[in-house]
Amino acid sequence: AQFEPLLALSRDEAVTGLARGVAFRLREGFGVVPRSEIADDIKALDQDARGMLRKHGVRFGQFTIFQPLLLKPAPTRLRLVLWGLWEGLDVLPESPPPGLVTVPNLPDVPKGYYTLSGYHQAGARAIRIDMLERLAGLIRTARNNANMREGFEATTQMMSLVGCSGEDFEGILKSLGLRKNIVKRAAAPATPDTPKTAEDAPEATAPETTGPATSEAQTP
Repeated sequence: AQFEPLLALSRDEAVTGLARGVAFRLREGFGVVPRSEIADDIKALDQDARGMLRKHGVRFGQFTIFQPLLLKPAPTRLRLVLWGLWEGLDVLPESPPPGLVTVPNLPDVPKGYYTLSGYHQAGARAIRIDMLERLAGLIRTARNNANMREGFEATTQMMSLVGCSGEDFEGILKSLGLRKNIVKRAAAPATPDTPKTAEDAPEATAPETTGPATSEAQTP
């Protein structure tokens, strides 16, 4: 019952060709597969094949191919139990508490744990994969609206989406292949209330930010 969307996909005889191969990989991953593991297959899918999979709720994320319904707490717990049994782990892993967008990326957890928990490792944190895809969408929009040579400015909306700021957020952006570039802001034009001489003008200060990334351009 917990994996009904995945079972329905595997039973659908209309899903054929390369789409069926992707469906098989999703079944192996209990509904969650890193895109990097099947990148060539995804690239080869035509629109009809993608439509076959989308009909069953498959989402083609930038980092993960997954069925969102299988990210809910109950199927996630079951996925980890089955995976732990298959791997022969002495202690079955617990899933992260429901509702957490980000958790620490610990080095001593078994390989594959974060993916099957519904998270993507990104620097010092692991981000819930659906939230990471939403962040990637905001970044694409920001890059399209900005001069690509100058990068884009990270926003509080981006940080609130993944539940962290400062060095943690900077680490996430670095894990996505972006780098920090500090840009000086242009001074505001003088107004009648603004001192007009160098002697009278106060020293310029940067606006307050909630973290380093808000005032720094991110470039690919």
